[in-house]
Amino acid sequence: MPLTSHHKRLLTGLLPLPILLWILFSGGVPLLLLVMILAALGQWELYSMFWKGERPGWKVVGVTSGAFFLLAAYLAPPAVPAALAGLFCLFGVLFLVSYSSDPETASFSDALLLFWGCCYLPLLLHFALGLAWPELLLVVAAAFLSDTAAYYTGSKWGRRHVWPSISPKKTWEGSGGGMAACVGACVIVGLAWGAASAPAFILLGVVLNLAAQVGDFFESAVKRSQSVKDSGTLLPGHGGILDRIDSLLFVLPAYSALSLVYPFF
Repeated sequence: MPLTSHHKRLLTGLLPLPILLWILFSGGVPLLLLVMILAALGQWELYSMFWKGERPGWKVVGVTSGAFFLLAAYLAPPAVPAALAGLFCLFGVLFLVSYSSDPETASFSDALLLFWGCCYLPLLLHFALGLAWPELLLVVAAAFLSDTAAYYTGSKWGRRHVWPSISPKKTWEGSGGGMAACVGACVIVGLAWGAASAPAFILLGVVLNLAAQVGDFFESAVKRSQSVKDSGTLLPGHGGILDRIDSLLFVLPAYSALSLVYPFF
């Protein structure tokens, strides 16, 4: 019997779970490699949405630059601003070269897209490198359960749409289901390994779910602006890597910012 889209979605989500959990608990180099792979695949998908079959060299430069940025962030976290400044200068030089060779076709927006891709993926993902394993578990659970619960709740009970001009399928009912699952995950992980109170983790879950939804809507808007349904085809039932981690990209910096203000672990 052929697998349905729903079955493919479940298998794609469940099969890598043991490896993902091992990486979260291990941290260090395994976590760095995972983050670099996710960033590289996501960047390639992002650039491909804008440069459909074009600029292969620029895509390689963007992905390679993202990998060097993550390596710099891992080896010397204070070097993050310097690394970003270096990337901006590098992409500025690329624009100069392209303009000098062919002023008619050169576009500064190409250099800005390279830089934006490095900010959207490597920069936002690099926050994972500074988190302990309970924090990583909480953040990943918050992002993925927000998506999964929203999908199934919305599929069964969804009626009223949240933002149809951006994402026609997302409903308030699904949003509520995602919120409940995210808060529940934060409370469970927090009470098991955290140092804060249950109300603090409830509030954390609410904020992280809002961040997850914003990340989801943001990627949906990017895809709609380019008339693309999915960012890629790598993950059966899900689409591309960017479709799977769009929420995580906004949850990571949200948690990192909140943890500076209030110690959850």
